[in-house]
Amino acid sequence: MTVAIVGAALLALGRAEVTKLAFGSCSKPSLPQPLWGAIREYGPHVWVWGGDNVYADERPTRAQKAAGETVWRWVGPNATRALYDAQRKVAGYEALVGEGGARVVGTWDDHDFGRNDGGREVPHKDATQALMLDFL
Repeated sequence: MTVAIVGAALLALGRAEVTKLAFGSCSKPSLPQPLWGAIREYGPHVWVWGGDNVYADERPTRAQKAAGETVWRWVGPNATRALYDAQRKVAGYEALVGEGGARVVGTWDDHDFGRNDGGREVPHKDATQALMLDFL
């Protein structure tokens, strides 16, 4: 996996080498994100999203649980796009990956599919994948 990520980053950057990678996951754009400054100071050539990039799903409510529903639900295409837009606008992240900044690659994971612990059975994976690729 790491070799593929570094290889893709090398091609995208047109660089002979990538010497600094930084990675993270489990981002919620609505919460404080104080680590971007330190990550930017490190000066990575590549930022790797490790999955659960913006949590495009929501837990069942108490009423839904009481009715027997236990599956997390996708927030839908508009809300997912808004989450990625909000993450893109987080000042520290924007500074890290803006023009001339770190190249971004990433993993598309269960919360990014729109369902906690979801897999191939998730019906809207094509839509969530397209939204994540637009973000990257």
